[in-house]
Amino acid sequence: MLVKYVKRVDGFFGCYRGLVAYLLYKSIYIYSCQSISVLWDGWGKPDPKEVERLRIQKFLERTRRNVDGTPAVPVEAEEEEVEEVYNFHAFLKELARDLACRLGGVTISYPFCVIAVQQMAAFVGRERIMTHVRIHMRQSH
Repeated sequence: MLVKYVKRVDGFFGCYRGLVAYLLYKSIYIYSCQSISVLWDGWGKPDPKEVERLRIQKFLERTRRNVDGTPAVPVEAEEEEVEEVYNFHAFLKELARDLACRLGGVTISYPFCVIAVQQMAAFVGRERIMTHVRIHMRQSH
């Protein structure tokens, strides 16, 4: 019923008001998130210096002995510690990458989201029809 009313008042293309701006918003958001993710330096690989430092630390811990000649730290405990530290660092790197991607994507694409919502809301207020995103961008700024 509502679609028929919109079609009767604004015509066939009135049903798709704001679609171009919304598609621009989504495509710019996705592209910017992907670009930031690619540019993020070393986000998917462990830092070679950190890996080497952990290897040296692990070797030193393994070779350290008590006075009676027994290992100072059980092998299982040291491996779990190294893995926990590595997992925590990997988690922090991935979290920072995801935050940067989302923040950058929203910051870059948000104006197009606003334009899409304004174009869709123009039907309710019976305001002047903003057909082109370019015209709307000029009026917004």
